[in-house]
Amino acid sequence: MKTKYLHDYHIHTEYSFDCHVSMNSYCKKAVELGLNEICFTDHIDLFYDRKPVGADAEKLVVNESGKMKLTYIDDCRQIINFDFNERQREIGLLMAQYPQLRIVSGVEIGLAPGMDLFFDRYIKDYHFDYILASQHLINGQDPYCGGFFNDRSKDEAYQEYLMEMYANLKKFDDFCCVGHIGYPARFCSEEDSRLHIKNHIDIIDETLKLLIEKGHGIEVNTVGYKNTGDWFPPYSIIQRFYQLTGEVITIGSDCHSLDRLGQYNEVALQMVEAAGFKYLTSFYNKKPQYVKI
Repeated sequence: MKTKYLHDYHIHTEYSFDCHVSMNSYCKKAVELGLNEICFTDHIDLFYDRKPVGADAEKLVVNESGKMKLTYIDDCRQIINFDFNERQREIGLLMAQYPQLRIVSGVEIGLAPGMDLFFDRYIKDYHFDYILASQHLINGQDPYCGGFFNDRSKDEAYQEYLMEMYANLKKFDDFCCVGHIGYPARFCSEEDSRLHIKNHIDIIDETLKLLIEKGHGIEVNTVGYKNTGDWFPPYSIIQRFYQLTGEVITIGSDCHSLDRLGQYNEVALQMVEAAGFKYLTSFYNKKPQYVKI
């Protein structure tokens, strides 16, 4: 019998550019799975030169007929986002339809140079309970598009990723947790693609200390468990966050399809507890609420 509190704090829907699943479908599935809480985190990403940089970049946008939209800011920048008011209205209806399920309105912000200014001007006044800040672009290139590991070692690529993420986090403060630390490892072809803390300890410590200082947290992204046998971030970084007195932690499947909802979340919860954490974190109006594991 399930006795632990289970949530999924990273879910993409038809309001994201890379997903077709309705929020209602996720809610129905979450009830079937016995989840206590789910958080919708649709994409808001800022791209330069009117498209993401990298080979095959056009494949990023697969939901052009859905509820996402491209908004051109000026001649060289575009934002991928959605109708905030329409999505919030739909979430309100789902809350009434599924009273046994806590439904959280969140968003996944793609960290990039200039996102802090764009957020303040265009997004800040809209209501979100949870904001996940994720580094997808490294020097304008998303590893998803291929070529990120060309002509350099794995550790060189990861160091660039970590340095840029840290620089963006210093400038952008309106978020709750950092998403999928170690993201590029999903696209590394080496047999051991994991990000090893010992090879990047200085920048990792600086990043974790910055998060703790600002009262922010980390997400345990279960996609890593599927791809590498570890998590995003790896277990060693989760342990380090706890050792440095980090408290705010969520678990998310990063699902873009119904079959991924809540996947590995129970295993992740056991791992989080083994790392020392006594509580998971839920959010309301971007304020942490601690739920005993």
